[in-house]
Amino acid sequence: MTFGSPIWFWALLLAPILLVLFLRNERRSATLVQRVVAQRLVPQLAGNVSYGLRRLRFTLLLLGLVCLVVALAKPRLGYTFEEARRRGHDVIVAIDTSRSMLANDLPPNRLTRAKMAARDLIEQLQGDRVGLVAFAGNAFLQAPLTVDYGAVLNTLQELDTDIIPRGGTNISQALKTAIEAFGKGESESRAIVLFTDGEELDENAVDLAEKYADQIIIFTVGVGSEEGAIIPVPKMGGGTAFVRDNAGEVVRTQLDSVRLEEIADVTGGFYQRLTNAPVNMRRIVTSGLAEMTEQQIDARMARRPIERYQWPLGLGLLLLAATVFIPDRRRRRGNSAAPLGQTAVVLAAMALSLPMAHAANEGVALYHDKNYEEAYQRFRSQLERQPSNPKLHFDVGTAAYQLGKYDEALQSFSEALTSKDPAIREDAEYNLGNTLFQRGEKQEEPDAKIREWKSAIEHYDQALAVNAGNADAQFNRDVVQKLIEQLEQQQEQQKQDQENKDDENKEEEKEDEKKDSQQQQQKGDDEEKQDQSDDQQKQDQSDDQQKQDQSGDEQKEGQDGEQKPEDSKSDDSKSDEKSDGEKQDEQQAENDQEKSQDGESGKNEPRDDGEPLPAPSPSDRDLSGEMQANEDESQGAEQPQDGEAPMPVEDGKMNAQQAAALLRSLQDEDAQIPLRQRRRAGPVLKDW
Repeated sequence: MTFGSPIWFWALLLAPILLVLFLRNERRSATLVQRVVAQRLVPQLAGNVSYGLRRLRFTLLLLGLVCLVVALAKPRLGYTFEEARRRGHDVIVAIDTSRSMLANDLPPNRLTRAKMAARDLIEQLQGDRVGLVAFAGNAFLQAPLTVDYGAVLNTLQELDTDIIPRGGTNISQALKTAIEAFGKGESESRAIVLFTDGEELDENAVDLAEKYADQIIIFTVGVGSEEGAIIPVPKMGGGTAFVRDNAGEVVRTQLDSVRLEEIADVTGGFYQRLTNAPVNMRRIVTSGLAEMTEQQIDARMARRPIERYQWPLGLGLLLLAATVFIPDRRRRRGNSAAPLGQTAVVLAAMALSLPMAHAANEGVALYHDKNYEEAYQRFRSQLERQPSNPKLHFDVGTAAYQLGKYDEALQSFSEALTSKDPAIREDAEYNLGNTLFQRGEKQEEPDAKIREWKSAIEHYDQALAVNAGNADAQFNRDVVQKLIEQLEQQQEQQKQDQENKDDENKEEEKEDEKKDSQQQQQKGDDEEKQDQSDDQQKQDQSDDQQKQDQSGDEQKEGQDGEQKPEDSKSDDSKSDEKSDGEKQDEQQAENDQEKSQDGESGKNEPRDDGEPLPAPSPSDRDLSGEMQANEDESQGAEQPQDGEAPMPVEDGKMNAQQAAALLRSLQDEDAQIPLRQRRRAGPVLKDW
């Protein structure tokens, strides 16, 4: 057994003092009676005074006071386990360990003062996780985030300028290492406290800080002075040297406060120069970290002792109440047992009233009457007076379960598991399974539902481990197991249906693409055919026009070939020439008739040069037919001389000579030019 406030035991020193005072008072009372009352009159006047009852009453009073003092000392017996959650911040301390930190403008040197300030900062933190990063030309995580401040302080004490092999000051690398050490978590609760003189030589830390401004808050602490100082370096054989540059000049390092202010400002932090370490670090804690959002650091099972103050408190109240019913005088004969009997009855009634308090609990009656809200309120009020009573936790859980407050029911049933009574633990495990099942039933996501139901099965198994004959737990477990299997099958079926649907959609998309491709190909073929048809139609029209032009040219050439002889010839020769002309006309008519017959009987017959013959136009066919019909009548007729009038038309008909003469008279000078010289170079297209 342990005690939460053992300081109250000093109050027990009052017990012997009260005892001495009581005995002294009793002796004084007896002396006064002997002085005032004669010895022979004492039995009549003071014989009813019971010194034994007075001593008994004082003894009960003294024991009651002792019990009250023990109750105030908070006696504890046994332990209960509960989940302890801690909230705080994640803080990484980054310390510059480059050789410039050996400057003694802050005695003894900058690095020592930075380590002392970091110690003050860690000691002022409460519940926050702390990590340590050392950096120079490179950076290393010396201590990961932890609540073990002692381990971090030990690592901090070991820092020196030789811990980082690469020289220089790379603040950017220190920030990157710290961000990696944070890992995943809430960005509003992460902070970096940077101790450095700000002389960065490698990269631009301002740009990097601006990049991660939404993930971290940086508080910069300037270590050094604006005037600067030289950097002493101990020699191997003893003595001290100073750091020199490539030109041999002694290097003077200065505090770059402007750069440190920019780094802090872009992330929402602030900069301060290290002057008074406790005051400076208190400002970072109160004005910086305290304003940030806290996150849950960890949750673990903690052992909490069970308070047993109720036992001595109840016994002390019982003893004090008993002193009221114990008189200090004797009763008359025949009634001497009455006081003792009354006292015994009162003590028995008070003793029985304590265990009956829970049995006659009004909250239980309200629960059985299905007035769950009132029962819940009564159980809660009782639990506030007895927060470590597992039975009351169980009662609160049952009422909360009936009201649908499943989260609170889970918490209450979990508290009831600390009971030493196996029956209560069994019922608590069983009710935990029911509560998890009901809470899982309300989940919309199948995965969350299955997760809750599997937890319910685990609690049913725990109930069966306590009592293997619990038929209700076994039945519920089997039912929940079947529901889980059905839900998993549904998920698998839905997944399979979705996959099939996706496959069908893909097939439909492929078919649509194929159809579109075929339609596009068909459209292209149709367009190509249409173009070919248009080209063929144009070619046919060109051929028809060319044939018409060729037929007209041949007809005109035939007409041009009929020319009269020169007028300078003699009359004798005119008759000969006329007969020759008639012969030529007859020969020309025969040739035209043969051409006409050949054109009508053999259209598009191949020529010698392989080209098809043009079909004669209707005008050519009419003219050749008319000339052939009048050939017989025109034979022997005289042809008119040049300058003579054409021969009259007989019976409305015109012979070949008359037709030739008519054509020659109608032709102008341009029309007598051979038509083959005026043919177009290409086919003539129709414009309608």
